[in-house]
Amino acid sequence: MVKNPEALRKFELAYLKRRKLSRKKIFQLMDSLWEEAKTLGVLGDPLKGIETVIAMKRTINQCFKKNLRK
Repeated sequence: MVKNPEALRKFELAYLKRRKLSRKKIFQLMDSLWEEAKTLGVLGDPLKGIETVIAMKRTINQCFKKNLRK
């Protein structure tokens, strides 16, 4: 547990300013973090609730189409 989150935030900002990462290295880090999150099981199902989102978007699109006809 972090006892002083403000000090940690300042340290992280200073560290990032000093260290210049290449685009390739950034993507490697992101891939590693993604794999670790999948391994730990902390990522939810990305398609959960997609039916609701699609229905909402269809409704919104229909409303826009009706407004354009007027």
